[in-house]
Amino acid sequence: MIPKSAFYENLKLKPKEKKLFVSQIDKITITNSIKPTTMSILAGEKHDEILVLKIDLKRREINGSILEAIARQNHHPLIFVCNYLNESCAFVFRQRLYDTGWKSAESYSLNTGAETIDDLWNGICSRIALGSDIGLTTEGLDTQLQRNRHVSLLEAEVEKLIERSRKEKQPAKKNRLFEEAQVKREEMVKLKEGLNGRYT
Repeated sequence: MIPKSAFYENLKLKPKEKKLFVSQIDKITITNSIKPTTMSILAGEKHDEILVLKIDLKRREINGSILEAIARQNHHPLIFVCNYLNESCAFVFRQRLYDTGWKSAESYSLNTGAETIDDLWNGICSRIALGSDIGLTTEGLDTQLQRNRHVSLLEAEVEKLIERSRKEKQPAKKNRLFEEAQVKREEMVKLKEGLNGRYT
């Protein structure tokens, strides 16, 4: 177990984040160090070790900025497994934070077919962020995640434009907003079709 103070005293956290760290986290434990000396796997070009951090929470809530701060300031890839009572949620940080969603506490399986730490990390990130280990390369996975983020942004933009169109009183502006929403929706559909194609 690692004292919480060893983390938050050395992290660059805003006062509000430090307060959340103390109020939300009960204890932190390094439960696994995945590297060539602990399992049959080769070091990767980018990474030679993955650490698994078990975080016991005081309540079923964790502020993502805390996990991002820990991940950004650690040179090893980190898997966060947050626990509260009988539920758990796994997180990874890859340009942004991804999670599995809360579920009944269970052990998280690893892709033992991976040859290197880099391959294993890609597989873990793919499983947590995309829901499936589809065996993408680092570049392929990052492209996939970027497209997913773009789709999410477009979905939000379409919803806002449609809402503005509904509220708009002037017919010309109403139509223009609706047309903008349609253009964004078409772009989103094409992106989604491209994403679905990557899985086949």
